[in-house]
Amino acid sequence: WSDPRVREAFSLAINRDAIANGLLRGAGVPATQFYGLGNSAYDPTLVGDPFDLDRAATLLEDAGVKDLVVSIKTSTSAMGVPSPARILEQVQADLGQIGVKMEITTMEWTSYLDEWFLGVPEPEPGEPMKLLSQAMGWDTNMLLGAYVGSGSQPLPNFAWYESAEVDRLLEAANASTTPE
Repeated sequence: WSDPRVREAFSLAINRDAIANGLLRGAGVPATQFYGLGNSAYDPTLVGDPFDLDRAATLLEDAGVKDLVVSIKTSTSAMGVPSPARILEQVQADLGQIGVKMEITTMEWTSYLDEWFLGVPEPEPGEPMKLLSQAMGWDTNMLLGAYVGSGSQPLPNFAWYESAEVDRLLEAANASTTPE
């Protein structure tokens, strides 16, 4: 997961249009960024990655990744996300087309929260990457810092992302009093 080509491959392999217009029957828009509609940081000018299975497969091959297994837990319902398990089943089918196996465990909300608060253990080499699905309506600054700040591992920084430069930039942005 630390290789950007793997992350890009996942992004290219997910058919966001099928989710927004198929599963959600037009009640959603394909995701193009970390922040969703209604968040003050949402940028309507950003264009999302295209659905491109060939490019996704090539990126995984170039990264030397094969037989990847992803284990994800989700709840039967989520804050503002209708049918998270059905959406993940679409993602599972999409990723399967590039050779990624995705295991989905669906849990009742309070049981899921028990798991969520335990956090995700740091991945072990050769073991499935473990993720918890998440949709939060947090404040913009809190949300970004929580997901990519080195100090928020293992919860909710599930991907164990770590960068001193990103931490420094987040700290500077949080201290800024100007919107730029």
